[in-house]
Amino acid sequence: MKATKKTSSIISKQDLVDRVRAETDLTKAETEQTITQFLKEINQSLIKGEEIRLVGHFTLKTDWKDERKAINLQTKKPIKVPAHYAPKCKFSAELKDKIKARKK
Repeated sequence: MKATKKTSSIISKQDLVDRVRAETDLTKAETEQTITQFLKEINQSLIKGEEIRLVGHFTLKTDWKDERKAINLQTKKPIKVPAHYAPKCKFSAELKDKIKARKK
């Protein structure tokens, strides 16, 4: 019997703003500004090549990927994938354990 995966619900930035606002004394505008700035700082740090480490949560960084050959799946022709930086996220063992322990 094939196992089926249960899909998760999607949380938007606005949902996040509402959840944080409910747990703090900030106004909706202040909460949105804080989250927007937080995300902007993460993006700018990654663009600069800096590593972001939030202990107990995750680490974000960029990894260098060398040039490589691949196959275009539609045309079956070989293509060259240029060298580039790619974002990488590694979740903490603590968070992974909590997710694994989640009940269906």
